[in-house]
Amino acid sequence: MKTRMIVPALLSAAMLSAPVLAAGTDKAGHATPTMERAAAVNSAERCTALQKQFDAVIKKHEKAKKKAEEAETMRRDGGKLCAAGNSDQGIAKLETALKHIGVKPKA
Repeated sequence: MKTRMIVPALLSAAMLSAPVLAAGTDKAGHATPTMERAAAVNSAERCTALQKQFDAVIKKHEKAKKKAEEAETMRRDGGKLCAAGNSDQGIAKLETALKHIGVKPKA
């Protein structure tokens, strides 16, 4: 009895979701410029959020001077990468800087 209800429900959901899933792609299945712009904005926002998080917590870690200096260098490099449009590399560098001083990245 349950199978008779579940199978049609799953098939209906799959058929109704196909147009929604395809909305962000062209006929060849490539991401549309709108999706690419949205990803770039999200990456830029993530870069900014990670930079702000680092700047807020680094002051607490200045006692471990060497580690803080290394992390600050990573943060500068990550900020430069983000500013140059290399968001993925910048985000990775900023996350590494935060982890280097024992802070979990929030953004």
